Amino acid sequence: MANDFQLHVKTVNATATSDFVPDGTTTINNNAEVVVHALYLTNDSSSTDTNVTVQITDGSGTLKGYIFKSLEVPAGSTVSLEKPINLPQSSVAGTTRKLQISAGSQKIHGTASVLVITW
Repeated sequence: MANDFQLHVKTVNATATSDFVPDGTTTINNNAEVVVHALYLTNDSSSTDTNVTVQITDGSGTLKGYIFKSLEVPAGSTVSLEKPINLPQSSVAGTTRKLQISAGSQKIHGTASVLVITW
């Protein structure tokens, strides 16, 4: 068993949705377990509040559940979740899991502390 600590960062433009963990740029094996230890979301605007949604999808993009749904992030502020989120990986699209971020009216910067466990 091997452990790999990773930092995932993502900027999501206003009204856009983007993969966050895995983010498409960092290779994660299909037999890995991904544990998101902490998640930080920052509103890029210094004057306008916005909403953010963080959702869990499978490898086919099917919604499985929400971590935050339309959570208000005040201007120039950061919200955090410091509880583990387990995201099993798999070569079968229906069983793999990933986090996506959807930004409201303002750009969102996301940071995640991630542990990747491979067997």
